[in-house]
Amino acid sequence: MKNNQALLGGRNAAMSIANNTKATRKSQIRICSAFNTLLKTIPYEKISISGLCQEADVSRQTFYKYFESLDSVAVYQLKQLTKKKAC
Repeated sequence: MKNNQALLGGRNAAMSIANNTKATRKSQIRICSAFNTLLKTIPYEKISISGLCQEADVSRQTFYKYFESLDSVAVYQLKQLTKKKAC
């Protein structure tokens, strides 16, 4: 697991939240959906970024444009959940 600064406030994490264009949001949804799908059948430790990108049908370049690691995908999803429940 990366350090807390990278997880909570890393450059890509902040960029992924701030840059909410339609294409950005679509890519994030594809990645998060694929992450959730893989988690149903594969332990977290066994999920690779390559496998996630294949499941999401996005390139590794696209993945790294929005996320720093698998941990950052999980943190992003948790932040999205807390935003929805806070309202």
